[in-house]
Amino acid sequence: MRLYSWVKKYKSTLNGVLITAFSSLLINSISGIRDSIVLTPKLVLMAILDFSSLHGFLTWLSFSLIIYFNAFSLILDLVTKRKSYSEDFSKIMKEHTSSRISSTLGKGCLSWGEGKTLIVANEIIFGWEAANVVVYEYNDKKYSFLPHDESRRRYGSEDSSDIKSYYFSKEEWECEGNKRRKEGTPRFMLSQAMINFNKNKRSLILDLRRTDWNQTSFVWKKFLQSPDELMIQYSKGISNGTGAEPYLPSSLCLHLVVETSDSKIVLSHISNKKSKDYPGTYAVTLGEQLELEDFYEKGEIKDSFCINWLRRAFREEYNMTKEEYALMINEESFRVLSVDFEADRYNFALCSIVKSKCSFDDFKAYFERKLDKNEADGLYPLSYEEIPSILLSYKQKGKNDELSREKMECQFHPSSYLRLFLVFLHKYGYADGERKIIEESKREGKKEK
Repeated sequence: MRLYSWVKKYKSTLNGVLITAFSSLLINSISGIRDSIVLTPKLVLMAILDFSSLHGFLTWLSFSLIIYFNAFSLILDLVTKRKSYSEDFSKIMKEHTSSRISSTLGKGCLSWGEGKTLIVANEIIFGWEAANVVVYEYNDKKYSFLPHDESRRRYGSEDSSDIKSYYFSKEEWECEGNKRRKEGTPRFMLSQAMINFNKNKRSLILDLRRTDWNQTSFVWKKFLQSPDELMIQYSKGISNGTGAEPYLPSSLCLHLVVETSDSKIVLSHISNKKSKDYPGTYAVTLGEQLELEDFYEKGEIKDSFCINWLRRAFREEYNMTKEEYALMINEESFRVLSVDFEADRYNFALCSIVKSKCSFDDFKAYFERKLDKNEADGLYPLSYEEIPSILLSYKQKGKNDELSREKMECQFHPSSYLRLFLVFLHKYGYADGERKIIEESKREGKKEK
């Protein structure tokens, strides 16, 4: 991927240098032709192919380099950015995706564990920069549940197989709402996501709407009561575009993966105090719900709101000051890779990655000085080489995930599998990432035999 990034970055410059060199040498070669007032193609060609002269040799060499470099660049571009998966890989991906959503995977959709993507960055090895993730519209009017008949009309269809067994209705919400005297904590739900069609500056465009914790917990509670039935039914409509079903109240979250300077992914142990968020599991690396201050102020939508979100995540989760943040976090490296759907609780998230300026040991040492020792001890370094094995461990019956290097068994947060899968493709690209996962699958298959 470093080679591809380097070629893409300097392609125009190198082509300019080579073309300039070729043009100059060609002119010099032609100017050296004597005994002819009128130049003919034959004389020009003979001058270029005259290897006995230095000008001729260098002219031919520069021309060849232009052809070979651009051919190599084209092949590298096609191989690195390809999105078509082999039959073997598609099968592996589906086998390791929850049955709640595996039947709803569409073309170009990536999935693993309890999650699937709605939108993936066109070039996942680059992702979207913060400036290219835009809140286009924000509806500050609180979400309203539809009357039962209207909800049934929108969410159901004439095809009996698509009609849902349960509809979130205004009547039931009002009944539930009478039990709540106070307004819930403000939350912000995704109402639509799309990519613009500007080839020179592809952007991820989001529409948001205000909801509150009471509404989101009302939805989550219903899904938790019958997760298999409702998730299978509702995940069919979880897509983007004009044909997508309107989304239910949820809380848009930033799924942030932190990579240290020595290429380690930071795992964070989820405290046992967080009883509603899989306590005791490991997250990759942290999650932070969107707040109004991140994207909206005095009736105006803020630019580069993801940076505000990123800074607040480190401030609140890791108690970082502005100075510590600037010293430890490479803000310019921040990239959003996808918009994800979490099938275990009906929620949406932006999967993203940011690089730390320090090694994992230094990163952890900071927390040992700054935070509680138990929190620092809950940080764990994960190498990219371990990811395929962890991905394939999903759905293994009676066996916890194992991080081989430290021989420490742990269970991963449901969203961690898709995060690891996406950052793995971000690191290696589709072609190389697919190959590595297939190879690991074959090795593990031989072990079981």
